[in-house]
Amino acid sequence: MKKKILLTGMGDRLGGIESFATVVVEGLMGKYEFSLLAATEKKIAKQDYFEKKGITVFHLKNIFGLKNAISRKKIFSDFLKEHDFDIIHINATTMNAVYMAEAASKLNIDIIYQIHNTAPSGYSVLARLLTKTLRNYYRFKIKRLKNVKCIAVSAEAAAATFGKNIPVRIVVNGVDTNKYCFSNKIRETMRAKYNISKSARVGIIVARLMPIKNHSKVLSVVNLGLQNKIFDYFMIVGDGPEKESIQNKIDRMRVDIKNKIFLCGERNDISNFLMMSDFMLLPSFTEGLSISVIEAQAAGVIPIVSNGIPTVTNITGNVIFLDVKASDCHWVEIIEKVLSTTTYDKIKMNQIVDDSEFSSRSFLKSISELYGVQ
Repeated sequence: MKKKILLTGMGDRLGGIESFATVVVEGLMGKYEFSLLAATEKKIAKQDYFEKKGITVFHLKNIFGLKNAISRKKIFSDFLKEHDFDIIHINATTMNAVYMAEAASKLNIDIIYQIHNTAPSGYSVLARLLTKTLRNYYRFKIKRLKNVKCIAVSAEAAAATFGKNIPVRIVVNGVDTNKYCFSNKIRETMRAKYNISKSARVGIIVARLMPIKNHSKVLSVVNLGLQNKIFDYFMIVGDGPEKESIQNKIDRMRVDIKNKIFLCGERNDISNFLMMSDFMLLPSFTEGLSISVIEAQAAGVIPIVSNGIPTVTNITGNVIFLDVKASDCHWVEIIEKVLSTTTYDKIKMNQIVDDSEFSSRSFLKSISELYGVQ
């Protein structure tokens, strides 16, 4: 009989946690029975996809937000009592979901508490302040619980959230390298869809449209790069609360510039967008890991990223780290150097990722070890 596992933390936008859940479900649904718990009242990202695979998606009311802080543990406990889960795999960016672990622990359900970032994203100023204020209290509470395994996507994420006194296992997210292996046919097909020539130089960012991703820096760098003809087009892939603000900034640019920037929205064919691109920007203020940097390397794309990205992501040795506060001119100069280099072997980059701990094969093995077998 398969173990029943509840994955929590699924949002309505496709991001790191949602991508993580997709890889886990696709790779392990033959061994385990998965269910998903939404972290939103809306449909979660890829909900139709999950449900077609027979995965149940649960939505619970009145467990999110400060107004439900007192009642949510009982609501969640009652939910767990209705369903016979063997493991609850909590996916979070803070310790604020400790109430879930407490409820599960009292019911003798095994708990995996996984942190996916070094700092909360999408939180209000008040919520961030409370999160920081209560962090040590939550650390104290989780240390006292039984049947808890704490894991994080990087050492940076582990230290920022769990501190120094809680044992944490690092489990990096994995990429299906076969999906990202470079195809010139896909590259040409994707470029044709956007009327982009074979010889054009194309940049990309793949990230949620959220303040922590620093799209303002992306747009200022892209504006300068396009004006100086360092590259020809730029693709912005993702969705989120900053969409309107980003669109407004693009609309205020010169007509010849804004016509070369494509706001592509949330996509399920990210590998295809990477294959059509020549470099990737990611000037995030902070990241727990950044799976998009791994995906870019698997597709043979050179990531130019901020020093907010953990250096462990530099699997191929081709990731370029810049100070997030460095001038736009400096970022553009680095882009120009990358585009003038023709020695990057896209297939070799994919193989390096496949041979690393970041391959989905290695990742799923680690997750299976955590889950165990029935």
